Amino acid sequence: MEESMVEDRCSDNGVSTFDDGVHCNCIAKTVGEGGIESKRFYLARTTVFEMLRDRGYQVSDAELSRSLSEFRSVFGEKPNLESLRICVPLSSDPST
Repeated sequence: MEESMVEDRCSDNGVSTFDDGVHCNCIAKTVGEGGIESKRFYLARTTVFEMLRDRGYQVSDAELSRSLSEFRSVFGEKPNLESLRICVPLSSDPST
């Protein structure tokens, strides 16, 4: 679905108005100045880092506290998947 169509179906409070009767939050209203794609990658990457830390991997505080604007300045509006690769060592075995 095109980005403009998604935005047209979101109300000002960020709740969708799709015809299927299901109401959900629209990411389009929480994006800010950038695009939806970079916001989705940012949210996914942040979630992955949180999950890795919870499971005992060494994740820097800088990665967890990175803002959306910092993410966009590093990775751009349409991040290259190769640049988003994550490699962190397990706390019990930092040699890997």
